[in-house]
Amino acid sequence: MVRGKALIILLLLAIQSFAQGVGIDQWRDHLPFTNTIAIVHADGIIYGATSSGMFSYNLDDNSIETYSKANILSDVGITALRYNEFDGSLFITYENANVDILKGNEVYNIPDIKLKNMIGNKTINDVHFIENLAYLACGFGIVVIDIERKEIKDTYYIGENGTQINVNDISSDGQSIYAATDIGFYEASLTSSNLADFSFWELDIALPEGKYSEVEYFNNEIIAVFYHNRVPGNTDMDTVYVYNGVTWDLFFDSTFYPVNDIYANDESITIVRANNLSVYGVDKVRFKYIYKWYESNIKINTALYLPDNNYWMATKYSGILYQNSENETIQIRPNGPADFKAISLTNGGNNDIWVAPGGYNTALNPINTKGNIYHFENEKWSEFGSIEHLDTLKDIISITVDPNNNDKIYASSWNRGLVEIEGKEITNVYWDPNSTISNQQAAPDFQSIRCGGSAFDAEGNIWVSNALVSNNLCVKTADNQWYSFSFGTLTSTTTEAIDIIVTSNDQKWILLPKNGGILVYDHNGTIDNVSDDNYTKLTTAAGSGNLPSNDVVCLAEDHDGEIWVGTNSGVGVFYSPTLIFEGQDYDSQQILIERDDFTEYLLENERVTTITIDGGNRKWIGTQNSGVYLLSESGSTEIKHFESSNSPLLSNTILDIAINTDGEVFIATDKGIVSYRSGSSTPAPTYESVFAFPNPVNESHTGDIAITGLVSNTIFKVTNISGELIYQAEAEGGMGVWNGKTYNGERVSTGVYLVFATKSDGSMSIATKILVIK
Repeated sequence: MVRGKALIILLLLAIQSFAQGVGIDQWRDHLPFTNTIAIVHADGIIYGATSSGMFSYNLDDNSIETYSKANILSDVGITALRYNEFDGSLFITYENANVDILKGNEVYNIPDIKLKNMIGNKTINDVHFIENLAYLACGFGIVVIDIERKEIKDTYYIGENGTQINVNDISSDGQSIYAATDIGFYEASLTSSNLADFSFWELDIALPEGKYSEVEYFNNEIIAVFYHNRVPGNTDMDTVYVYNGVTWDLFFDSTFYPVNDIYANDESITIVRANNLSVYGVDKVRFKYIYKWYESNIKINTALYLPDNNYWMATKYSGILYQNSENETIQIRPNGPADFKAISLTNGGNNDIWVAPGGYNTALNPINTKGNIYHFENEKWSEFGSIEHLDTLKDIISITVDPNNNDKIYASSWNRGLVEIEGKEITNVYWDPNSTISNQQAAPDFQSIRCGGSAFDAEGNIWVSNALVSNNLCVKTADNQWYSFSFGTLTSTTTEAIDIIVTSNDQKWILLPKNGGILVYDHNGTIDNVSDDNYTKLTTAAGSGNLPSNDVVCLAEDHDGEIWVGTNSGVGVFYSPTLIFEGQDYDSQQILIERDDFTEYLLENERVTTITIDGGNRKWIGTQNSGVYLLSESGSTEIKHFESSNSPLLSNTILDIAINTDGEVFIATDKGIVSYRSGSSTPAPTYESVFAFPNPVNESHTGDIAITGLVSNTIFKVTNISGELIYQAEAEGGMGVWNGKTYNGERVSTGVYLVFATKSDGSMSIATKILVIK
């Protein structure tokens, strides 16, 4: 027996194991944990919730864990998080009225309110517990959930004559239940025979008429927050009242900043405002005041106070802040991008991903988003917002990485020109004075320099699209010379120009939004001589592109040199783009597919927002309303279709897709970024860096095993140590996938398995070894 163990140890030492982010067909989230909207304490663990997901902090071992739709939660858009002492569970509610009950590592979902067909606001604003019942403050009234049975017990419409009313918060004193609503403060006796009857609910006329945002029971008294009309110049923001059982009295009059939350425990009540929190004892005398006015990046959403002077603040920009009895402040925030916004993603070439978080409105006007860039590398996110002056270079909408220097990037600003960054330092900003990139003619200097995108060619020249100017295309050559190009009557100073790609045959394809089609340009190898230039505009007209629509949204070139075009009416493919300037038929074609016994054009009723090509030349297509499609190389076969209803996708609105070298597919939605490990990766030039993961494969692993680092067009074979063939398949790009089974579907036994790779010339070499422990 000892000899057997020694053998396993030797085998483990002989096989190199590589840590990977996720396995084949697995998902993970890349969410911001900055804007923490709720915080609770449960059994030695602090939980914080953002709109996208949750995280926990263990007070004993300081460990942090994250929770999202990618691993355990049922939805996104969290509105409330509450700890239920009755059974030790967490109640999580969402803006679409979905409800999760999290206990340990299991989630029980209650989708009844979400699925209910009703007119009105279904948002769940808060949760209050009374023994075994959970009272949900909803946009239409109150829903009662039986905690033991995990089902809806009752619904209360408490407005006048039983009408819907937005309930913001609920509390109770053991005898009565109180509701803070948009039109006033309501109460009812818990001993009433039928609280579903609106007549048992009473509007408290002793309080001012209007909206009440918070209610809390503390020390035998009721605390209520009267929400003032929060308009600019109104310094009297909110008023806090206290009811002693006989009369309502003024407790706290907030000026300048509204009351964001109130939190009570047996010993104190905490009143939270954006820049400070005040803690009062049972005598209603303030004994603690935390002031954060001087820290502009901190806005307090809510807070809780634990014994021994421990204060936990859920903030808008900094996750959770913990302040101990020595007034030391510690930030608790899982690693992630600083925000969920991501208008475009870029593969950095070093297995990393760049994110541009800027944007523009539906009219393509700048929205003045502060300049920032997010970068995912070595399993960690970093941001560039701290770079000097970057925040003034607004609305960064795309990133281009220098192929000769992966540490240098170019950021296109839809407001301030082209930003050159090396390391974490701005090395140049290109606009009128130092380049041919022009300012919008009607705008003041340096106020509207709209760069839509950029792309490098094979010679190291970077091409830049420039909107609303006479010359819509610029180039900075490898020797730092600038040129610009105009296209006669095809464009003008009203022409928008956003995305740009440089194709393998050195054509420049520029996306022209607002039904402008596509501009294609060929400088014929002479940038400084325009006399031999060729250019044309592609439209829906036959002989001029035959696009599915002039509303073009995205462009991509596949590994065969074909140009795939995404429009608001599906996909068009240019199979022979080299013919565009040769007087031959080059029009795009739409792909016919079979669906439900009918033949139709691929995604003809969808707005295609992004097309990305993976290592196996398969097409990843993102849409405006129906999620992500993975299509075969030709586009005629649907391999996968991910929607928010059948996958961890955060939303069906897809903004962009990028795939890193290892084949992890990053998907930007309007609610944040998730990623999925596909079965394809970028082909390697040689077999020198082939490896498998997971490796070793332990008995608990039930998924696929990936062999990556293969060259293109590889046939890989798996044999046992005796050379008996176990499995054979063709790799997708640079990755082969083995299910760990033999041809007859049986799991292989414990042992070492060899992977052989066959090159396109027929030669074979051993690529790697895999240890399977059954």
